Formats: sequence, structure tokens, C-alpha cells
Amino acid sequence: MVIIGGFQSTLPVAGEVRLFLLDLSKFAVRFVVMALERKKSCNFTKRETEMLVEEVEARRDVLFAKFSGTVTNESKRKLWEEIAANISSVNSGEVKTRKMVKKKWQDMASIAKCKEACRVRR
Repeated sequence: MVIIGGFQSTLPVAGEVRLFLLDLSKFAVRFVVMALERKKSCNFTKRETEMLVEEVEARRDVLFAKFSGTVTNESKRKLWEEIAANISSVNSGEVKTRKMVKKKWQDMASIAKCKEACRVRR
């Protein structure tokens, strides 16, 4: 463990990097240490992506409905958590969180919209 400017890092840091970090301001040190500790998540498998599409399509009426007395932010959050739990049960790999699943859906929708716009322009 390395302590730099009051911040702890659980990852080993090379001596040259440690000296460089000591010269930075506390904000910059925190940013660099967080960047060193960030772990890349696993990509969604083909089966997980297919399941995401199936799950979202089955719950589309609530997930993308306007807010009302029956459709609340809490109900949408619970649905996204259910979808994440179902997708995580498919593989024994990384557990997918609500935020990861929702971000993946938004990215897929954005890519589809761009492809459709390009197709229409031609």
C-alpha cells in the first residue's frame, strides 16, 4: 500500500511514479491514484446482450413510460435491478450492476440510432 498526500493506494506504484506523484497537488494525486486503481469491467457476452434486449423489450412499457402515479423512478430502478440480476445469473463471470446494464442499453440504442440515420441519408 502506498500513501500519497493523505490518500491510500492498494496498488503497488513504481518508485519513479511515486516521486512524480509527490510533486503534484492533492487533487491531482487523488485523480492519478483513482486512475491507477480503476479496473476495466468485462465486456458483455453475446448471450448477455441478447438477454438484455429480451428483458428490456418485455418491460418496455414501464421502463420508458412517462412518470405518473403508477410509474415512478423507484419502480424503474427496481426493474433495471431485476434485469441486471437476470443477466448476471446467465454467466458465472462478472456481476452486472443496474448502472452497467442501463449504460449498455443506452449505448446500444445510440449506436442503432446512428446506423439508422446513416441508412436513411443514403
